[in-house]
Amino acid sequence: MCEERDELETALSRMVGSLDTALLRGADAKVLVGFYSRIERLAGAGKSLCALRVAETGTFTEEGHRHVGEWLAAKTGESVGGAVSLLEAAGNLSKCPDVEEAFKKGELSVSQAKEVASAAVMDPSAVRELLCLAQSEGFENLRRRCAQVKAAQVQKADEDANQRRIHRSRRLRTWTDPDGTFRLDARLTKDAGGRILCALKHESDKIFSDARRAGAREASEAYLADALVCLVTRTCESAGARQHPKALVHLRVD
Repeated sequence: MCEERDELETALSRMVGSLDTALLRGADAKVLVGFYSRIERLAGAGKSLCALRVAETGTFTEEGHRHVGEWLAAKTGESVGGAVSLLEAAGNLSKCPDVEEAFKKGELSVSQAKEVASAAVMDPSAVRELLCLAQSEGFENLRRRCAQVKAAQVQKADEDANQRRIHRSRRLRTWTDPDGTFRLDARLTKDAGGRILCALKHESDKIFSDARRAGAREASEAYLADALVCLVTRTCESAGARQHPKALVHLRVD
């Protein structure tokens, strides 16, 4: 396999490197767009499935990474959020053999596979329809239909049971971008998210009022970020005298 991989990479590199688009007829360029798109789909499938295996085996830690998303982002040049999204999609694919097979054949792009797999996990009976739609419709129509499939399943489920499921899968991930930006991504129930947004809005309104009196004006998102820092650090500071302060708030920012 290694020899075939090297030969394929060399051949593809040579083909792209020798491209002189000024000499291409429009019809030939159109054919090559289709060809490279198929290559891109197959490469995306291979990357996704192999990245999932890296996550399963834990070999990403060998390079000093704490989370497989960090490793994949560093390896591919993607954002950490995009890498995590790709891994989640690959995990869904492993539960949907028909979708995984279509992905391996190059019949789905990475974006299409993400949408179809996420819907198929919730409603396996919709797989055939969604795969056909992926071949016949544009991406926006496919995404809209996948969203409808997922929404229908959520509506069928008992809301309390659904919230318990979300609560069990709650999480908070943090990472730092190469430019030093601190980032966070979390998953919570709708009720928890509503309480957090209410608290953030209340705090950001006070920050906005103070800023307006000082003659400053920034985007509302900036004040919400300031409110998050104020609320969390205030909680930590008020609990500083205790040996083991309890976490009072679960964060969820989508």
